[in-house]
Amino acid sequence: MTTDDPQAEFHTSDLSIAAWLRVNGLELLGCGLKDGRRGRHWYKFADPDGKAQDMANGFANSQMAEYDAMVRRLKSLVYATKQVPPRSPIR
Repeated sequence: MTTDDPQAEFHTSDLSIAAWLRVNGLELLGCGLKDGRRGRHWYKFADPDGKAQDMANGFANSQMAEYDAMVRRLKSLVYATKQVPPRSPIR
């Protein structure tokens, strides 16, 4: 479904919420970089039933939010660690 009615759309810049909305069936209408700047992005979804905001709020209470938080913590840990890992026995 594509629409020109901005009331039937939901916009977010949060990648995790965008993924949650897509997994839960909302149609992705578009995505891109804000002002062409790397690291600043947007996602636009069709929201004909006006349920996207409730779905986005539901993300915070889901196990997916816990998973997402752990991924972010682990990523931060990688960047904070300056150690060289030992050679892996697996080649």
